[in-house]
Amino acid sequence: MGNRKIYGKICRDCLVMYWVPVLFYAAELVAGQVLHTYSATVLGRFADFALGGSMAEGIADLRRILVSVGLSIVLPLLFSVLGEVTMFKASLGHGCLILERFLGKTFQAAGSIRGSEAQYRLEDDQIQLGITWVNLMMWGISLPFVAAYLLYWSVRSLGWFAAVVFGVCLIKLFLPLAMRKALERYDLQERECKSAIRGLESEMVGKPVQVCLYGLQGGFLKRLERAMRDYRERVYAPKAACETQVDQVTAQMDTVCLLLLLASGAVAVSLGGLSVGAIVAMSGYYYIFNAAMDYVVNIIKNVPLCRNLVKRISLFYTDAEHTGGARIWRVESLILQGTGFAYGEEEVFADLRQEVRIGARTAVCGRNGSGKSTLLKLLCGLYPGYRGEIRVNGMELREISMESWREKCAYVEQSPYLFQGTVWENVRLGRLDAGEEEVWDAIRRVGLEELAQREVTDDQEALSGGERQRISIARALLRKGDILLMDEPGNNLDEKALSWLEGFIRDYRGTLLFISHDERMLALADEEIWLD
Repeated sequence: MGNRKIYGKICRDCLVMYWVPVLFYAAELVAGQVLHTYSATVLGRFADFALGGSMAEGIADLRRILVSVGLSIVLPLLFSVLGEVTMFKASLGHGCLILERFLGKTFQAAGSIRGSEAQYRLEDDQIQLGITWVNLMMWGISLPFVAAYLLYWSVRSLGWFAAVVFGVCLIKLFLPLAMRKALERYDLQERECKSAIRGLESEMVGKPVQVCLYGLQGGFLKRLERAMRDYRERVYAPKAACETQVDQVTAQMDTVCLLLLLASGAVAVSLGGLSVGAIVAMSGYYYIFNAAMDYVVNIIKNVPLCRNLVKRISLFYTDAEHTGGARIWRVESLILQGTGFAYGEEEVFADLRQEVRIGARTAVCGRNGSGKSTLLKLLCGLYPGYRGEIRVNGMELREISMESWREKCAYVEQSPYLFQGTVWENVRLGRLDAGEEEVWDAIRRVGLEELAQREVTDDQEALSGGERQRISIARALLRKGDILLMDEPGNNLDEKALSWLEGFIRDYRGTLLFISHDERMLALADEEIWLD
């Protein structure tokens, strides 16, 4: 998928998730600025009545001003609250959507991303993208309405002088336009530096025992210090100087512009071209003109930043796993026809020809590094880049829906990973729609009833290796797949746990593929697949 299509998909996702808060925030800006414009217009007319001695006629305008001011407080506040509430909900939804994109990547592509890098982009970049995108859309939607309404009343009240006000306000755009490329470059460099720093911190915090055990504290701290110094000198300092220049010059230009307008307004009044009321209205219009120009300045400054964020988030939109294909209702045959696989230039195995007998226990054998674990991952559809064919019910695996196929497969890892929660909850993750009794049945089949409510801690020391392996097997059994794949299930188990596993394999009824070096386990197999 090309970059343009990916960027378009990211923007469409933002539109779907954030359109409601965008409308509320835009309504807040439009309501506030339109009411301020109307107040300024009526205030100018009231000033002319007051100076002309016609206070009776001006009282009606004074009432209009008070009503307008009241509405300019209530309406924007209401829209702002609605915007904040819907923005929070939309941001949570967008975060889940980006995470779903990440989980939808191919196994190899997802595994190639460092955990700290993925976390930084999923958290900081996703949140900033949502905020930046909403702001750009809010300013983009509200600006035409505010500008049209403001120009209508200012031209009616001030005539040619409205063009002078507008022209003076345009001066503010010069510096942001001139500096936008530099700000975009510094923003991208800053995010890259922060990602690198986050990675070093995660590595240190994630393995504190090893860092202390091998005496690596000094080395890690020096690396972190170098990364921070590089960030400070190469990115932060020049970026801060650039942003300060833009902000300071823009602020000074506000003062210069206001002085120019007041001076030219005084000249126009002395020449009889404008009334005092028009000057009063002009002062209010200038504030709104200025706000409109601020919208434009913010758009100029934020478009490059949004572009950077889209580029970084695009990491989760590339290398998406194929989701189409035919559905599988029951696995009736599984055949390997000239199947081979290589990691880059390094070939693991080649020209593997074997029919996996349905309903049999099949052992996958071979020396270390011969590709046994890789073969099981191929059968799970995790490595689509294999050579030859893997045929299921006569169809090539690449033509089958991976969602449908994985519903038929249950996989037990070599080193089971358990999530925080109870043993019961860890088993339940095998199939979230399973009933409570089904979960208990899977737990009973592996003999873990007494441990069902035990908490699994982060370091997983509360459970033995055999108990963790049983939880993983129970999780796989709960899936009720047609094929059970077990990668070195007896790895690092004590004699008692191995005896239980031996009994489990002996008594299992169904299609089972397992990897093992233990002669007792291999003796239980009905068939063998040898990799050399």
